[in-house]
Amino acid sequence: MIMMLMALVIGGVGKDAPASEEDRLAQSVLTGVQAGREGLRSGVFKATGRMTKIGPEDWGQLAGDVDFFCAFDFDKNFVRFDRSEPVLRRFSSEAGTTRRKSSSPKQKLSGGTTGKEVKQVKRAEPFVGRRSSVYIRFPDYFMAWSSPWERQKTAAGIFPLNSPCPVGTSPFDVRALGLYFWSSFLTPTTFEECYDALVKSHWDEVIRGDDGMFQLRRTLASGDSYTLWVDKNQEFSPRRYEIRRASKKGKSEPLQPFMMCEVDYKEVAHTWVPSKFKIAQRQPPSLRKKEDVNDLESYDLTFEWLSVNQDVEQSMFSVDKINVPRNTSLFDYRLGKPLLVKKLNVAISTAEKKVYSPQRIVIIVNITIVLAAIIGFLIYRNRAKTQAQASLREV
Repeated sequence: MIMMLMALVIGGVGKDAPASEEDRLAQSVLTGVQAGREGLRSGVFKATGRMTKIGPEDWGQLAGDVDFFCAFDFDKNFVRFDRSEPVLRRFSSEAGTTRRKSSSPKQKLSGGTTGKEVKQVKRAEPFVGRRSSVYIRFPDYFMAWSSPWERQKTAAGIFPLNSPCPVGTSPFDVRALGLYFWSSFLTPTTFEECYDALVKSHWDEVIRGDDGMFQLRRTLASGDSYTLWVDKNQEFSPRRYEIRRASKKGKSEPLQPFMMCEVDYKEVAHTWVPSKFKIAQRQPPSLRKKEDVNDLESYDLTFEWLSVNQDVEQSMFSVDKINVPRNTSLFDYRLGKPLLVKKLNVAISTAEKKVYSPQRIVIIVNITIVLAAIIGFLIYRNRAKTQAQASLREV
């Protein structure tokens, strides 16, 4: 589904469509992008920063700190992705019942108010909460867990690879940073999917700068202008893109950017990896409900790399090692009907708590000390008595 959406947004090239000189040059640049990005095979990183999102009409804007942790080994098809970020939440409470007026013509003429009783629901004010999640992908399935909302239980699930990720658990592919559109960044879209969408595109212009920076420009199916900057000096890393749309439909005004992305890189273990990343989008004026509304959404991240292209400890991908609440249930959804597999982070039983409680340990230690003192005293007294008897014999 994601692949289809991106192909529609970027625009595909038919099998029989002739490739222009610009297309051939763009293909060679994108081949360099593929080789450079696929050189990153394994690694562990932390990413921290800020996010800003726009909620539904009356929810307002959400902003707060985000924390991501990722361990990956693409050769073995293992990915671990933990995320913690703010969310807007709202809970509803029933405020009573009322009788809805009937739409029957006869009852309308008679002024009748008979009809079905319906519940009136009072909507509470939205508030900022925090959501944590863990995603682990294995060769033939993935596991996902998300912290529960208030008054809800927590559970983890095992799903087939073709299943959509539960809300708030989607990972991002670090190799695709600089290629993601806003929508694909928030879904589990891989680098391969982003790359395939680009290589199937027609390109209007390719400009090579003296500094080794390429600009690839094209017109999207929507009529918007898309420009991608690729840095040859950093293994053809995608450094920036902009999507520009006319500020007002039907008027000849300069194109204004409504979506952009910027990526800084650093070289670690002879591989260029992201060090800073920013993606942002703004609704075009033609789609805004209010001109004075600030509807900018963004993620702004800084990366700390713990390892690059080195062996990743397999314990990183162990379901038993994830930090979840005590006795979290793990269900398997691959057969349609959820099956309980086991409990995670199992709490110590009451009997075990009694055995190993601090108070009980203190008591046992004290009793041991007292018993040792008594035994020592008895041994001392026995030795003294033996020595006294021996002295009497000598006399």
